[in-house]
Amino acid sequence: AIARITTDPADVHVLVNGSAQFMCRAFGRPSPNFMWLFSNGQVTSNSKFSIQTTQFESKLTVSDVQPSDSGTVVCVVNNTVTGTAPVEVRSLTANLIPEAPAEIISLSPGDVSRPLNANTTIKCLYSGLPDPMVYWYHDGVELIADGRTVIDTTVGMSILTIHNLTKNDSGVYECFVNNEKTAELGGNDTETLVLTVYNSLE
Repeated sequence: AIARITTDPADVHVLVNGSAQFMCRAFGRPSPNFMWLFSNGQVTSNSKFSIQTTQFESKLTVSDVQPSDSGTVVCVVNNTVTGTAPVEVRSLTANLIPEAPAEIISLSPGDVSRPLNANTTIKCLYSGLPDPMVYWYHDGVELIADGRTVIDTTVGMSILTIHNLTKNDSGVYECFVNNEKTAELGGNDTETLVLTVYNSLE
């Protein structure tokens, strides 16, 4: 009987530094041969990859998953049916998707005092996979970019700039980050600092 895959490999979401397992089951007479591909290259057992194969199934384990390990995993099976040629090949594809909770690395410059009408910049460095959403708050109220308030967010960094400071800008500023993985773990990450706006003439 021509080899056929009976259980498809499924996408695996795994936390960075964790392990991911892919299972592939197939049936055929004679027993099928299994081969694993990762990012278009054939996988062999080593410190990163472990392959365990029995008569009708094969398990691929990827250890110490890092963000760079994101990629496509392919299970390939084949066998030679007596009296027929060529070898029949079947393959199915899954994805390895590293994830990491949202985490704030730093919020700078820390508590700060600035004079009226000056500008101030607050930098929030963060990490996470998938890339977290970033929100800024002033005394618990979300800040929305306008002509005077500028929010510039790129991967891993968000910068809040406030122009022409007024006394009303004094207060607690909060950088809040979250992503899907953080939500699954039951939390988000946040850091705060205090801005004091003073009148340099007083």
